[in-house]
Amino acid sequence: MIGRWSEQDFLTRFQIYKRYVETGAPKVDPARFSPMPWLGLSQLAPEDLRAVYAYLKSRPAVRNFVKR
Repeated sequence: MIGRWSEQDFLTRFQIYKRYVETGAPKVDPARFSPMPWLGLSQLAPEDLRAVYAYLKSRPAVRNFVKR
């Protein structure tokens, strides 16, 4: 999911989704759908998101092809 993202990239993505909770999310093209629960996780405190990022980065990368 996060590949080469920095911690700041990760946090910024959740900040964007946090605004959607207040204003409503835009329509998403099915080809760009993500199973990541961005809206729900955007409500976490920044320190919790940093912990999620640290955990995900500690895991070995899984290489798999995702057919769209």
